[in-house]
Amino acid sequence: MTGKSTNLHITRFLAAVLVIFSHSFALTQGNGDQEWLWILTGGQLDMGALAVSVFFLCGGYLTARSMNRYTGFCRYLLLRLGRIIPSLMFVVVCSVLTGGVISTLSAKDYFTDSMTFRYLLNGFMILQHDLPGVFEEAKYASTVNGALWTLPVEFICNIGCFVAMKLGLLEKKTFKFTFPIVVTGCILVYIAGSRISVIRAVIRPCLLFYVGMIYWIYREKIVPDIRIAWLSLALLPVCSIFRVLNPGMILFFPYAMMTFWFGSRQHFEKASKLGDYSYAMYLWGFPVQQFVCERSGWEMSPYLNSLISIPVAFILAVLTYHMIEVPVGNAWKTLVKGKLVDR
Repeated sequence: MTGKSTNLHITRFLAAVLVIFSHSFALTQGNGDQEWLWILTGGQLDMGALAVSVFFLCGGYLTARSMNRYTGFCRYLLLRLGRIIPSLMFVVVCSVLTGGVISTLSAKDYFTDSMTFRYLLNGFMILQHDLPGVFEEAKYASTVNGALWTLPVEFICNIGCFVAMKLGLLEKKTFKFTFPIVVTGCILVYIAGSRISVIRAVIRPCLLFYVGMIYWIYREKIVPDIRIAWLSLALLPVCSIFRVLNPGMILFFPYAMMTFWFGSRQHFEKASKLGDYSYAMYLWGFPVQQFVCERSGWEMSPYLNSLISIPVAFILAVLTYHMIEVPVGNAWKTLVKGKLVDR
């Protein structure tokens, strides 16, 4: 399970689209109770969570695969931030400027409000949800970009992977010592989330990140078989029926995805050469959807919201990728590699 995967490339893009479609139900109806996968699984999983599972699973695999390139924490940290921050900050700044146009406050009051400046902290993965006078009549919440919560969670997973590497725990013989640490961490998070349910939402993504690491470390022992992959997918509805879909997503979903990504014939080679727009599209989706809802007077169907928001988010993602993510990211990478002593 090695090498470049165009299947993975298109899967991440489709996952970004799936997030937008999933969010359209909550943003137009006030909750996601009518979302297709949420109904089919009896409230165990929605399409947004499925997409996030894809991101974290491949994130764990790719992060573990890249660890041998780094020796110093400073260099790793700066290079990782250079991948995340430019596009994120661009979307955050654009959201602030757009908010000034649609806010119920005057321009002077809006741009002098401390909440406006605090929102810029999102560009550094310090979550701030609202802008003054923006989306106040939203059916779901006035949150400008609710999708950003995954970024600090995945960033912490990245740091954890680096620490594990420095401790020598990313080797086949030593990786087993991480099992009790991960299990204990999940139990503690589950207990801590007894009063704040949103805290428990991080358990599945983090576990899938960890499973992605497992697939890289034991890649020589895991044989991809398309028949087993299809069986793994077939077992997920069974898990849903017996109300054990969460364990099923950890046990069966990764094998099916990894087989498709790295153990089967690659597709979409021409499309993959255009650029990786999934990250920027993920960043743009939620604020675009909120803006579309606001322009409609908060009265529209989730399908119309998706029909409008997905192409708009895609266009913005293409511009962000070519104007910000690639040039700024490459310049930052060159600066870090050329000027920073690896320590």
